[in-house]
Amino acid sequence: MKTRSLISAGLLIAASAFVAGSAFSQDGEKDQMAEMMKWMSTGPEHKVLETFVGEFDTEWKIWMGGSNSGTPPMTTKGTSTTTWQLPGRFTRTEYSHSMMGMPMTGFSIMGYDRYRKEFEVISGHTMGTALYSARGTSADDGKRITVNGLMDEPSMDMKDKKVKTIIRIVDADTYVWETHDMHLGGDNTKVFEVTFTRKKE
Repeated sequence: MKTRSLISAGLLIAASAFVAGSAFSQDGEKDQMAEMMKWMSTGPEHKVLETFVGEFDTEWKIWMGGSNSGTPPMTTKGTSTTTWQLPGRFTRTEYSHSMMGMPMTGFSIMGYDRYRKEFEVISGHTMGTALYSARGTSADDGKRITVNGLMDEPSMDMKDKKVKTIIRIVDADTYVWETHDMHLGGDNTKVFEVTFTRKKE
């Protein structure tokens, strides 16, 4: 009788542990699912990307030695088209212009990582075989986005050169993309400035 009571008590304890464990597991799965759904959804930062969607005329200024080097910039004009990739999540920009008398085409993909709380940019063009990637933030609700990355400079045999890109939204139809070569130092780091103006229908 005593043995039977001990067995019954043991089974009751085991059953209680199983039920508690199952409940804990289910609660954990629910929490994990809720967390996953949170990061799957887009946020207000993705609304900022809407500004870049459309067809634009572009004006390029290019300084080989930096914008404050005293050398006037090379200038050129081009066009760009930006569309949604996975609507509402990422933008893809395809652009074309000429540089040093040669035609140049390229692309960039931009998004916002809600988990890391960072904007991301990946780009490539026909004057190189490498992809450039950068991450960064905005302190003013997306009106000015600053991302930092590393870029190689094969002509100078330089690897992992620090590059900063600043994207400034002027208004609903205009934004400016600046590229800074941090290797130049001081206040003479800007080497590219591209103004995007939305085409009027």
